[in-house]
Amino acid sequence: MNSGKSPGPDGYPVEFYKKFSDKLAPLLLEMFNYSFNRGTLPPTLMQASISLIYKKGKDPLSCASYRPISLLLVDVKILAKILARRLESVMPKIISEDQTGFIGGRHSYSNIRRLLGVILSPSSSNIPEAIISLDAEKAFDRVEWDYLLFCLRQFGFNTNLISWIRLLYSSPCASVCTNNQRSIPFPLFRGTRQGCPLSPLLFALAIEPLSAALKMEEGLGGIERWGIKHQVSLYADDLLLYVSNPLTSIPRILTLLNVFGRLSGYKLNISKSEYLPINQLAIAISPSTIPFKIANTGFKYLGITVTQSLRTMREQNFTSLTTTVKSDLQRWNYLP
Repeated sequence: MNSGKSPGPDGYPVEFYKKFSDKLAPLLLEMFNYSFNRGTLPPTLMQASISLIYKKGKDPLSCASYRPISLLLVDVKILAKILARRLESVMPKIISEDQTGFIGGRHSYSNIRRLLGVILSPSSSNIPEAIISLDAEKAFDRVEWDYLLFCLRQFGFNTNLISWIRLLYSSPCASVCTNNQRSIPFPLFRGTRQGCPLSPLLFALAIEPLSAALKMEEGLGGIERWGIKHQVSLYADDLLLYVSNPLTSIPRILTLLNVFGRLSGYKLNISKSEYLPINQLAIAISPSTIPFKIANTGFKYLGITVTQSLRTMREQNFTSLTTTVKSDLQRWNYLP
């Protein structure tokens, strides 16, 4: 675990546990095993402290203008890290290569290269083709725990490991810290826990069935380039769909997302989801028939502005960047 992180509600940082690891490790092991046999962790270990970070330029009187940062006790993070280490080795074997987030040996640039390859490769297709960027509303916070545990069982994890993971989600609670004052703790009922080393892996497991369902759904098609069929691309909750015949594909996608949401807690933020037509047949489709925001000038994906042409992509990504670098270099000329 990395040093220099903010501590949880008890105030003990990671450095404390590292310094006294020889004395604390046996005590933590005894406490973890005792809790496992009882099926629950001590109430004090299930508490989290939430600090609110103001979003610059937003209305300070609106709750939506603050970003909640959850701080967990290091004791719990140590247990979660142990479990995460056990999961990490098997994740590449059970999570499809379409998901590159949180999986060892996979990188986000694979998603970007794949996307650019599809958009910029010549196509002889006589059907409309488009890219859909789906935005999930508070994706990590909405995962239903019963669904998550069901996924773990379906992936074939043994009951012992599942029981350890369930231990971390047995009656957690949180309090909001404002001006050094903490609110009364309130219970949590869903969501992977922010700041927990295990949470990214659990989320990857939770969203994998959606990826599989989208690829198996008849009629969703996909986009073929150089003999390879592209359908779904994920980086954590950033979900891209490669669709042909959007007018018939989109209703099927929305129906599937609705069913998946009822089971898992997933909720599509349709107002922030974007649709990028990539051939003339797709561009000719009336925008009024598309329920998503039409991204004719491109959309942001993993920090890159993606457009329909290489020239505009270069202008939007590199021109402003080189201008900034040149400006910085110019200022450095006057350094003493």
